[in-house]
Amino acid sequence: MMGIGEVMWLQCGVEQHVLAWMWIAVEAMGCGMCEETVQNSMTCSSTADQKVKFSVDVSLKGKIRLQCLHSTEADYSLMEGCDFSSVTHAEFLGCALPNVSYKEVLYKIGVNPESVRSLAFLNVSKNGTLLQQHLEGLNDLKMLQVTGIHSVASDVFRSTLMLEAIEISDSTMNQLGADLFHNMTKLQIVMLQHNMLEELPDKLFSGTPSIRTIQLHNNQIRTLQDSLFKDLKFLTTLNVSKNKLEKLSGDVFSENHIMEYIDMSENLISEIHTGTFTNLQKLKVLNLGHNRLKTLPWGTLKECLDLQKLWLNNNFLTHRGIRNAFPRMSSLRYLDLGYNNISIRSMSNFALHNQTKLQYLFLNNNNISIIPDSLNNVYVDLFFIA
Repeated sequence: MMGIGEVMWLQCGVEQHVLAWMWIAVEAMGCGMCEETVQNSMTCSSTADQKVKFSVDVSLKGKIRLQCLHSTEADYSLMEGCDFSSVTHAEFLGCALPNVSYKEVLYKIGVNPESVRSLAFLNVSKNGTLLQQHLEGLNDLKMLQVTGIHSVASDVFRSTLMLEAIEISDSTMNQLGADLFHNMTKLQIVMLQHNMLEELPDKLFSGTPSIRTIQLHNNQIRTLQDSLFKDLKFLTTLNVSKNKLEKLSGDVFSENHIMEYIDMSENLISEIHTGTFTNLQKLKVLNLGHNRLKTLPWGTLKECLDLQKLWLNNNFLTHRGIRNAFPRMSSLRYLDLGYNNISIRSMSNFALHNQTKLQYLFLNNNNISIIPDSLNNVYVDLFFIA
């Protein structure tokens, strides 16, 4: 009986054999204006100016990567006659958005659109707007990644309702249509980081009940509406760091009962409502570092019974401002309170005296000159303190 390593080696050998025959077939039948340069790679040149227009790489895992070497509109007819019918993932790098559907583009370069499950347009030249026509006919697409565009049409995903993961990032996009994700019931991952978004429509995710992960970091978002995450009962991960949020309402997470990870660091948050985290009994990681918090309302974290890691560093918190925020939470292991205005007079009234399971505690750069010896008696599991 073969071991796992032998099976993987045999499978890799078969894939290499198939790929080798695929390249032989490409050369035998002709692959447009393309010629192989090194193994698994080729370039495609124009007869008009003899300039290389594309470089193409094909991997053993069914991925084709086409890089446009000039910013002018791509002439995909240079690849007519190629056969990459086994490809399931297509990536276009540095290419302008076409005037036709990517289904037609895939046909031209020898890829069967019906087999493609993952599609990426990276560093789109000339920015441009992603339109519904670009994705028309790609009904079975599962994953889409887009970077470098200027905007997206509100109906862009009308024909790709089977998408499970969408990333639109590193773009100049500053707004989204309210119906952008309408009726996308299969969607689980939304990544909209590194854009210029200032406001999110309150019903943006209303038609996406299966979402588990939302990445919104590195934008210009100023507020999160109470209804934004409503009905997202499977949401577990949210990153809204490096935005311009100023406050958190009491209902923003009211229906996200299985949330496990929230990162809101590097915002302008100065106010948190008492009920903001009330329903997050499954929350394990919370990052509120690098904000403008002076106080945490009474019982802010009282129901976060599974909380294990908490960052409150680089705020304006005082000991009085956090004294009533922490209940007895036996799960809390890591706490960063560095760079605040906290002082410790005695352990008897210390805000954290009930957090007996702490292993890592950061109190650096506060108004603390001496750490009481009794600290080690309270935190018997403490590995590190700074």
